[in-house]
Amino acid sequence: MVQILLGLLLALQPNQYDTETKEEREARLTVIAQAIVVAVDEQTCSGKFDVPECKKTWGSRKELAVALVVQGNAESNFAENVHAGNCRPLQCDSHYVRDPKTRRYARDADGKKVREFRARNVWQNQARGGGEDRALWDVSLGDSLEATTASARLAASYLGRRRCGGDVAKMYQSMDGAGCRTGKRGDKRSREFRRLSVEYDKEAQRLRRDIPPEKTASL
Repeated sequence: MVQILLGLLLALQPNQYDTETKEEREARLTVIAQAIVVAVDEQTCSGKFDVPECKKTWGSRKELAVALVVQGNAESNFAENVHAGNCRPLQCDSHYVRDPKTRRYARDADGKKVREFRARNVWQNQARGGGEDRALWDVSLGDSLEATTASARLAASYLGRRRCGGDVAKMYQSMDGAGCRTGKRGDKRSREFRRLSVEYDKEAQRLRRDIPPEKTASL
């Protein structure tokens, strides 16, 4: 599955501000693909997560994998700087920090307003509540495999809680926390979900043609 997802990710239009080389981009997107597979396995109770206490939120590994690709591309375009945690002023749901007592803007040593970025990593997850969600969010900053996997796991968990009866458009629309409903964002992402689902199958078929049979079992 990692190779299929890497093919999908490499086919996406890179962010206009990315400066990485082709080799660097492939290496970075491989990390994202690996992180998605871990998140998919956890939510579908596959692989090392195939244990009695696992609670499945998705039946199809492919559907969740594609859903995460769509979500990440829509939220951040898998941008190099966002993945690294180096968000620009208008990215990552930034805002100026206020003093909780005076409500005045907090300022740094140079007198500049302090900016905080509430959304992290390529899926732009925000901290919601405590427990495992907060624990994953706390370690999801940066482009390491550990941070990216934590972000993918959190994004997959959020999507799993908003299945909306299997309606993909409503699922994506509900990611703002307002419940299952239709909307332009959900419709746009559901169209991309359908498109990439077809591309996923094409990439899987291509790999089966090009890779020796003994190495295709995990596709």
